[in-house]
Amino acid sequence: MKLIFILFFLTSCATYTQVPVLPDYIKNIYIETFSNRTVFYGLEQKMREDLINEFLNEGRLGIAAKKELADAILEGIITRYELQPLKYDASEVVQEYKLSMDVSFRFIDKTGKVLYEEDNLHYDITYYPPGSTVEGVTIETENEAQERLIKEVVQEIVQLITRWR
Repeated sequence: MKLIFILFFLTSCATYTQVPVLPDYIKNIYIETFSNRTVFYGLEQKMREDLINEFLNEGRLGIAAKKELADAILEGIITRYELQPLKYDASEVVQEYKLSMDVSFRFIDKTGKVLYEEDNLHYDITYYPPGSTVEGVTIETENEAQERLIKEVVQEIVQLITRWR
């Protein structure tokens, strides 16, 4: 029985290999400030700052200071940002909100070849505002929830670009 397990384990390990999706010639990227088609000013700058930090933390790609120095470019559009009340108490005070964001992006090399593209990625989170009387939940302001939402979006974008098969 042990021999069968060992053979299965060794066979499984031998057949699984990680192959990078990124071409070898991509060593650094330039991250453009995303276009913001919403009425909420500042989302685009926060997104760019978080993308730079997340790519630096991830460690596979450096950040180019200028587009001309980059092996690849990340560009995108924030197409929707929406705050929607979900639950009210008996006094009609909002107890829970849903925060939504839609983003599209392209990752292109310096020749203009599209390496990866996503159109209309949709993200939702819920949060409980100050004054919420829901038991056992974390209370957040809209700004705190917005930061959390942007962080989730950024992590997804970085994962999609740097993922392993």
